Amino acid sequence: MLESANDVGVGLQIRPVAHGAIMRLKGWNAGEGSPRALILGEIDAPEAVGRVSEGAVRALCTGPQDWLVVWPQDASMYEAVLLDRAAAEGFFLADLSDAYSAWNLRGVRARELLSKGCALDLHPRSFCEQHCARTRFAQIPVVLSCVRPDEFEIYALRSYARYLHAWLMDACELLEAT
Repeated sequence: MLESANDVGVGLQIRPVAHGAIMRLKGWNAGEGSPRALILGEIDAPEAVGRVSEGAVRALCTGPQDWLVVWPQDASMYEAVLLDRAAAEGFFLADLSDAYSAWNLRGVRARELLSKGCALDLHPRSFCEQHCARTRFAQIPVVLSCVRPDEFEIYALRSYARYLHAWLMDACELLEAT
């Protein structure tokens, strides 16, 4: 994974996100079970698709009964307990920490840059704080999350990390030229 932050000349900063763990929580029984207290009571997992929980542990609802759960610290000490609790509630939990990389993009032109890579309506009325979407960005599958009005996180498979970083840097150069 690329380790450096890039402060680009268009008022944007791009940096890798350090996370402890990324897990996928998936429910298979529609309408049964609720993830609200599942993650050791540390988060209130949103049930509305496209919403993100607030707090240190974030749950991004990417589909019906489907969440990407991002832990700031290593969650391996909780993993056995989480797996048992998830199964008891009718959910499946998979550790994707080694499979995903994440990038933080912040600055006044962040939405403009992101709009060049995906078809989402990124206007603040449509894609505001604590919202997320599973989409294609720069031709790769990602989960995009709005952390603050001018700050976003992009989660992509680790094998795309270099490509995604290069694409973002190229897009910044194009923005600077305009």
